[in-house]
Amino acid sequence: MESSSEHNLITPTRQEALNIWISREGLSHARIARALGLTQSAVSKMLKRDTAPVHRVEQLREFGIPLHLLPQPVNLKPGPKPRSEAGEAA
Repeated sequence: MESSSEHNLITPTRQEALNIWISREGLSHARIARALGLTQSAVSKMLKRDTAPVHRVEQLREFGIPLHLLPQPVNLKPGPKPRSEAGEAA
């Protein structure tokens, strides 16, 4: 039989902690999506990823969401990634 103390030792993931924070603040992905001009699906996907565009992270911070719960703010160039030298030699 498992003791309840074993369950207390599990640390939630960043995404789980973020969802708990959003719920406790009375927010929802739908409300955030409307404020950002995005779909609810786009917001859910963005919050699950490890990185997000800097301007989107700043917009999410305006909701008061703690930075440690948000994806890392990184501006990645869109489009295909450059080929590696090994791939070009083949």
